[in-house]
Amino acid sequence: SQTPPFSFDMSGDHTEQPSTLRAAPRRTHHASRRVPRVTGVETMPPKKQKTAHAGDGDAASDLSALDPSVFAPDVVAKAAATYAAASPFPHGVVSPLCVDASLRAVQAEMREHLTATFKETDLFKVLQTGDLVTVDRANPELVPKIPNLLRLRAAIYSPEFREMVQRMTGCAPLTDRIDCSANVYPRSGHLLCHDDVIGTRCISYIVYLTDPDDGWDEVDGGALELYPVESPGTPAVDPSVSLLPKWNSMAFFTVQPGRSFHAVQEVFADGKPRLSISGWYHAAAPPEGSERATLTQLKTRTGGGENGAEDDDVAEFVPFPSAIQAVIAAAAQASAEAKGDTAASEYAGDDETLGPDAEDLRYLARWVNPEYLDPENVLKIREKMEEDSSVQMREFLLPEIAAALRLATRREDEAEKLGGGRVPARSAGVGGGWAAVGPTHKQRFLRYEGESSDALKRAVRVSANDDGPPSKADLNDPKGKAPADVAGAAPPAGPLVRG
Repeated sequence: SQTPPFSFDMSGDHTEQPSTLRAAPRRTHHASRRVPRVTGVETMPPKKQKTAHAGDGDAASDLSALDPSVFAPDVVAKAAATYAAASPFPHGVVSPLCVDASLRAVQAEMREHLTATFKETDLFKVLQTGDLVTVDRANPELVPKIPNLLRLRAAIYSPEFREMVQRMTGCAPLTDRIDCSANVYPRSGHLLCHDDVIGTRCISYIVYLTDPDDGWDEVDGGALELYPVESPGTPAVDPSVSLLPKWNSMAFFTVQPGRSFHAVQEVFADGKPRLSISGWYHAAAPPEGSERATLTQLKTRTGGGENGAEDDDVAEFVPFPSAIQAVIAAAAQASAEAKGDTAASEYAGDDETLGPDAEDLRYLARWVNPEYLDPENVLKIREKMEEDSSVQMREFLLPEIAAALRLATRREDEAEKLGGGRVPARSAGVGGGWAAVGPTHKQRFLRYEGESSDALKRAVRVSANDDGPPSKADLNDPKGKAPADVAGAAPPAGPLVRG
């Protein structure tokens, strides 16, 4: 039986959502496989360029789907001035793009007759159709069912519209190559930061077909986020501009290597998928400076740092086997010393032992379950790691420490207005010694860079009760009574990282 419209497979830990498109069977892509073209990043050479064909753009130039104001000279001139002055890089929005009734017909045809496939990698989570470039040739039976969609595709790739885009953006002459697809971002759908540079892409665009009768708001998420650059090829940690996917609008920007960094914010709306047609206008040649493109950076392991140094500082890492041996040796030495057998360890005379010494282990015992500091258990953990490449250590922290951290994190979440279906602010967690770290197209996390140990010490607290860790009532009430510092437990020194 056919999958009914407005449904798609969001099994697993995803919340089931109503769909704007019929869904094909779910297919998950792994990072090692080819990344779909919607991301702006591919792991394989781009396909052969596709050009206009019968029924496309140049063949008819039927512009009846477009709002007549789009071509008005004063509108184009104003849009060109706004585009050139825009930051963090040239971009603009055309609204309204289409005659409202025409775009509603396009949306209805897409919902009823197109099929979307669920795709997810570490870069994106989206439902995507096949190329709209060849949809009429690949599925001739669809042609009489999607006339408005084909008319819109022809219009936005027509010579008249491409000339208008060129005047608005000041870009190089655009070819007649058609390159577009439809995308649906359901709840939790997103696309992480990248610059869209592949081949001859010149202008990126997105036509938004979100619900015309239920306006899109900031609380719905799904904004097109534009990032400034901190240095050539390196985006800032946070975007400086966010454009909402408003019905009947077309956002577009110039594709610039190492500069046109953008992302699709996570969609928070429930039952309100973010439907769009996105694609590119192509020039005759690739843009200058393509070596700074996201794709090039991700494919190149070295050369990102000064004098060609590697980005990841791999040389500073301690080789894993020697580190393990050092930990085991230190644990054995500490165990021997605890028993008064100072001659039991051959490592006792080392001037500098890699890993925790006896004093370190005594210190760790104030925080970590002593079972995990026992040399025999360390060996068992190692054997498990070697066999399965992973290990789960339950109750790793002392109960009172774990309870204190749970209480502290719940109170922090409440103070930052996190949880309970609320939209998280990008500033959440920043401050009090914590700073956001990028670059965003590769990573984003918070690192503790406190001015003193007092800030971290305040983060590790227990209840003011004299009889031990926080009570169950305290843990379930983030606004409960103020905690007291862990008696005699100074926080660990050095930088800490949290996700």
